[in-house]
Amino acid sequence: VREREEARGKTGYGEWTVEAFDAYLRSGTPRIGLWLDTSGQRPEETVSAILAGLRE
Repeated sequence: VREREEARGKTGYGEWTVEAFDAYLRSGTPRIGLWLDTSGQRPEETVSAILAGLRE
């Protein structure tokens, strides 16, 4: 996210830093449902992770 934001001519976070926004989302969002970091996954890997989460 940081690399993308630094390369853009505008920011989507206003005065928030990427780190502050990330920390707020992680601490202020209830841990319900399935949380996945899919940033390094191919679509098929994401589908497999979702299906595995349903079986738990």
